[in-house]
Amino acid sequence: MAQKDGSESDNDEVRNQMDSQETVSTEEVRVLRQQMTEMYEAWMSGQAPPSFANINSRHNLK
Repeated sequence: MAQKDGSESDNDEVRNQMDSQETVSTEEVRVLRQQMTEMYEAWMSGQAPPSFANINSRHNLK
C-alpha cells in the first residue's frame, strides 16, 4: 500500500468533514419535514399546531 503524502491526507480529512456536515443537514431536513407534516395535519383537523419549543432535545440536534 502506498503511503499518502500530506496533501492527500488533508483532502481525505476535508472530505470526511464534508460528509459529516451533509449527514447532519440531511437529518435536519428530515426533522423539519416531520414538523411540517405534523403542523399540516393539525391544521387540517382544526387542532392547534404542535409545540416544537423543545426540538433540540426531542431530536438530539445541536
